[in-house]
Amino acid sequence: MKPLYRFSFAGAPPVRTVDPGETFVVELPDSDGLGPDLRPLPGACFEDHSPQCGNPVFGPVFVEGAEPGDALQIQFLRIEPDRNIARTLLAPDHGLVPDALLHNTCATLVSGAKPHHVYLWEIRNESAHIVNAIGDKPVSVPVHPFLGCVSTVSPGVPALSSLLANSHGGNIDHPDLTAGTVLWLPVSVDGGMLYLGDMHAAQGHGEAAGGGLEISGTATIRVELSKGMPLKAPRYRTRTGSACLGIGTHLQTAMQLAIAEMTHWVARSGWNLYDASMMVNQTCELRLGAVTNRYAVVSCFLGDDKLNGNLLACV
Repeated sequence: MKPLYRFSFAGAPPVRTVDPGETFVVELPDSDGLGPDLRPLPGACFEDHSPQCGNPVFGPVFVEGAEPGDALQIQFLRIEPDRNIARTLLAPDHGLVPDALLHNTCATLVSGAKPHHVYLWEIRNESAHIVNAIGDKPVSVPVHPFLGCVSTVSPGVPALSSLLANSHGGNIDHPDLTAGTVLWLPVSVDGGMLYLGDMHAAQGHGEAAGGGLEISGTATIRVELSKGMPLKAPRYRTRTGSACLGIGTHLQTAMQLAIAEMTHWVARSGWNLYDASMMVNQTCELRLGAVTNRYAVVSCFLGDDKLNGNLLACV
């Protein structure tokens, strides 16, 4: 597969065509365009010959037979980092929490100049350990690789930056999208035009730091086609439950969209709409994807123990 990375989700010519049911492997740099040796990939790998922009994504991938009103079913079979060092940027006001709210509690930010610091994480034994901490406290987190960017193309709109998200996916940054998860995305143009990128070795819900444990690696994907499955927003299934994604300009809007979509999904399996609404609202988990000052991603997740797996009957 010839590598070609872009910095937007656009209706560009496809770089690969796959049949429904086909499995393929994608090699991905990290969000700064760095490869397995922590060096920038050659400019020839990028559409504009520059690896300097954020969030390079591979694609688009054209899926044979995909038409508007269908859905792409993306199965994440394996997501594997190809190096043992991940990176996370610490910079003034880079994440969700402004520095002004940290000044009373974070001595590092009030003792002098505010730091621009790239944390380096060494991955070993399924954990990531900070090797260049600012302080003297050891920090480690479990490794949980996933793709932050997964998207189809929206018709009739300008190319969407790979740093953004909308109802067709995008820079979702949701930790549930790991190996073993199946994601459904709306198809709005012929072929669907699938984009993939932004691998994280781990990340907390919300990506509040402005980045996860950014890393390069390979993703093994199988794409199926769900004909006649019009979706208003992405939905996914993990090994333990199912969820609908809400993506909005504000957190509250994203929450409302996610709950409404999950309520309609449950109702389709034979529930009265109001009973379905009560069931969803009393048993769901609201899980965060990316939350930024431009948009928010929320999933309304229902575990299989709540509905005994009945959601699968109406996928």
